[in-house]
Amino acid sequence: MTWLAQAHPDTAWAHLPTTEFPAWSARPGAIAILPVYGCADYGMGLPLNASEGLGDAILLPASSEASGGCSPLVLPPLRFGPAPCPDSSWFGAPLDLAFDLVREISQGVKAAGFSKLLIYSACPWHREWLDAAARDARVETGMTVYRVHLGSLGLDFHPAAPHSIRLGTQALAACMLNVEPIESAPQQSGDENFRPGRWVQAPPLPGGPLGEARQDAARLVQKQAAERLARLIVEAAWHKTGSLPPTTRLVFASEPPPVWRPFGHRHLPGMTHHALAASALQQGAVAVLPTGAIEQHGPHLPVGVDSILGQGLLARALEKLPAAAPVFTAAPILVGKSNEHADWPGTLTLTARTFAALVRAQVTELHRLGFRRIAIFNTHGGNSPVLVPLIRELQNLPDLRIGMLQSAYR
Repeated sequence: MTWLAQAHPDTAWAHLPTTEFPAWSARPGAIAILPVYGCADYGMGLPLNASEGLGDAILLPASSEASGGCSPLVLPPLRFGPAPCPDSSWFGAPLDLAFDLVREISQGVKAAGFSKLLIYSACPWHREWLDAAARDARVETGMTVYRVHLGSLGLDFHPAAPHSIRLGTQALAACMLNVEPIESAPQQSGDENFRPGRWVQAPPLPGGPLGEARQDAARLVQKQAAERLARLIVEAAWHKTGSLPPTTRLVFASEPPPVWRPFGHRHLPGMTHHALAASALQQGAVAVLPTGAIEQHGPHLPVGVDSILGQGLLARALEKLPAAAPVFTAAPILVGKSNEHADWPGTLTLTARTFAALVRAQVTELHRLGFRRIAIFNTHGGNSPVLVPLIRELQNLPDLRIGMLQSAYR
């Protein structure tokens, strides 16, 4: 089965059928976890989705080991939040849209029977607004909502973080992604001491291969960060219950799990800054934007089936193309318009307005990068009535050819 993210098989929301959610949410210590990641150049010479690669490398073992003391269930990641610097952050969402995304996903978590939600993030540009979004979700749903940011685990991508912490973060992310840092663009910033500063381009860290000592130190940092996150998950799961969290013995594998790379070298967020800019300039370049859903499909299929099918079909189709074919993928939109299934536990749904705004934001970003051919690959029928009139609107962008790919699954 195709994974929608780097996830543990025993704690993945998208791989449960709707019939299992009532029992899961009723477990002692039940808690849902929403990972939120971004796409940016942090001056570390890494792929733009480094925050997801590193964030998952900590969340995956932490949620697995925390399951010995509570019942965590990890939602599909939200990969769209504010991207404030056009020269060094990409594939984001306007601030008001980002709030809507978290609010509507939180409503699905509440509808599935959960009373606790932990929002976990790794991108520095998402720290403050997610604090506010967590409070909003608490007020609107009545759930107890917790926030954990990478900075509280001893790691930080922020340009103003201490140099030693940035170096450790770079080393760990490079190890987890199995890449060698490259030379970054020169620093461009202003008002560093006038909160929040203006970080057009972060201070560059050195590129080149990592020595064995840095790699060993990075893996130790990963273990320590995962241990801390596991403890926080267990403590949050039992907070306000009148019970003490069980003692959890943490045992970590010697090798990290495979990195989530279903689209290989064609995935735009998995590129470096320079490769992203060059991809759109290739003659005949096409960007594919996958859209799916997380919704009930009866007792025999997981709630993520629409997005799973779409991601699997697209990944295998891309494998059949010549290696040099200029076809690239944007970050998949995993949650769609599924309000017709909202009464079934496990369904996550966006409103038509929010879904359309998210697709519009991603298409506009691809067009800004220089893509003039964009194909939307949709595998959820409920999205189509929104996508068709939206595409008619987007066809008016200068020199843009945009439409929907067809498949047997719609």
